[in-house]
Amino acid sequence: MMTRFVLPVTTVITAVISLVFYDTVARLVVIAGYGVLAIAGTLAIGIGFFGSWILAEKVRMIRARRIEAEKSAHVMVVSDNGQSWVRDTDPRATWRNLTDTPQLYVNGKQTMPADWEIELHRLKLAAMAQTRTAAQVIPGNATLLPEPTIMPLDLLTVFTQPTQAYAIIGGQQTGKTWQARHIATYWVQQGIKPVVIGPKWDKGEWGGCYLIGGGGDMAALEWGITLVRRLVEQRHAAPMAHKSHPIQPIFFDDWTPIVDAVPNARALVLEATTLYASVNVVLYFILHSDTANAWGVDRKGAALKDNFVKLFIQPAYDDTGLILRRQTQGVVRFAGENVDRPVKLFTTPPPALTAPVIIPTPQAEPSQLEAQVLELHRQRASLREISQAVFGDGKFGKYWNDKIKQILNNYGVSSE
Repeated sequence: MMTRFVLPVTTVITAVISLVFYDTVARLVVIAGYGVLAIAGTLAIGIGFFGSWILAEKVRMIRARRIEAEKSAHVMVVSDNGQSWVRDTDPRATWRNLTDTPQLYVNGKQTMPADWEIELHRLKLAAMAQTRTAAQVIPGNATLLPEPTIMPLDLLTVFTQPTQAYAIIGGQQTGKTWQARHIATYWVQQGIKPVVIGPKWDKGEWGGCYLIGGGGDMAALEWGITLVRRLVEQRHAAPMAHKSHPIQPIFFDDWTPIVDAVPNARALVLEATTLYASVNVVLYFILHSDTANAWGVDRKGAALKDNFVKLFIQPAYDDTGLILRRQTQGVVRFAGENVDRPVKLFTTPPPALTAPVIIPTPQAEPSQLEAQVLELHRQRASLREISQAVFGDGKFGKYWNDKIKQILNNYGVSSE
């Protein structure tokens, strides 16, 4: 009897408890499920992040090892005349010329090459003493080639382009004029007569060219520069297109004494790549390396650094300091660049041409101011009277008298 009563009661109580706590149990189950999912997600993200970090570190280590290997790798090229050119294996690296002595001369400045350059050069000399039948591998993954892999630039191709301005730079007696005469000879062979303005030249130089100056005649140099300025002014004023004017090469040999003797000559350097080159008047400045450096060939923003195509002539010296002319080297630096590119220099004299056409100090058509000076002098006015009439009241004295005398001398009129 008692058993029959207890079993139904227990069943009822169990059912009541289940109904009362059902929602709580369900919530606990859901919360437990979300917890498991959160823990699993966190573990997955952590494992993924850790794995990617390990992979990135491995890539960085491989890249670092490759960079270190490249730093110790250098390439040397030996040309057919024994000259050496070295650089890092990075194709963007600059080629440097290595001479036969430990000193490295660049633009007249002496620097010491790096240890790896000296070692490469030593290995080059050792290899040249042997019969070169194949490329030889040397330390640092560098290869000594039996033939050059970079072709030197052709000097005439580079230095005979219109709308450019050029500078030929080198030390004393390094062959600046020698190279320039080859360029001038090229123009003569094309039917164009270059103009050469300079204080002096040796007999037989500049065949086929118009020569202005010589014999230390500084007055003729000033007249020649004035003549060139007027030619450019006329071309700019002409109705025809600027680039349609005929090419007129003009060489200044050498520029250093010219700029010292002729007032306002320095402006030609600034005007060369704009006013002159734009109307096909091609200027060649032959100047000493010391002067070029003083004018900013190595300074950013200077005309000679940014605007000119430059040929640097670099002599080689033996152990006693004597110049080795057969080993003279040259590099070209293009406008706006700081990369020295090897160029094949001329080693033989230019072919014989007709005798130079020497232009005497001429009776050029005077400007308005010059004509006024000449007319007042013809009327026997004194230097003081001419000076005040031409230059203004109060403008008299030695400075103004010298300007008047220079104008008179330019037209062959005695100032006495």
